[in-house]
Amino acid sequence: MRGLDETAYAEITTDLSERFADTVTPADAADAVARARAELEPQSRHPEFLGLLVAKRATDLLREHISSRGERLHAVPTVLFMCEHGAARSQMAAAVAHEFGGDHLHVRATGRQQAAALDPTAAAVLHERGIDLDRLISAGPLADVVHAPDVLVVMGTDPAGTLAHRRVDWEVPDPHGRPIEEVRAIADEIEDRVRGLLGDLSIPVAPARAGAAGATGTPALTG
Repeated sequence: MRGLDETAYAEITTDLSERFADTVTPADAADAVARARAELEPQSRHPEFLGLLVAKRATDLLREHISSRGERLHAVPTVLFMCEHGAARSQMAAAVAHEFGGDHLHVRATGRQQAAALDPTAAAVLHERGIDLDRLISAGPLADVVHAPDVLVVMGTDPAGTLAHRRVDWEVPDPHGRPIEEVRAIADEIEDRVRGLLGDLSIPVAPARAGAAGATGTPALTG
């Protein structure tokens, strides 16, 4: 049975090494994925589920490896933010979550129809608030999300069967095509919702970095 392509396996390896960064090395994660592939690929009859199965088996192997050292596998929760195009709401939420949660969580953003770039007005509002746009992390198209996050946050779209341990639906307006004043208000709402989510996950909200205020004097995010 044909397996996934190497890009998908590399994504699984990266996600595992980041999720369990406190207790495993990238080499540990790569070894676990390779062993999981060797076990599962020959017997897989449903390649559409192979990524999920490899990620789960690799996690079990990592847990066994860490347990053999007398330690426990410490997981950083993964949160996947999803909107229709992956260009505004999900990216804004992921950026804010990373800004507030730091290394206490692992965030990704995606869309059912992945856009080529971040919405420029959303980018401008994030810049006003001192959020480093280089931190935006896209999971790529929905089809490339190969294993279940701990939390799936859905905004204005159909997750189309995307698996997650927990799903949260946020009714947040789409910023696309709106004037910047309205996008700022949407960003405020996203910020409040992200704070609530981090509280639910028992993740401390880190003080924001000092960011430049926008031309209108909009303050940077505060922790």
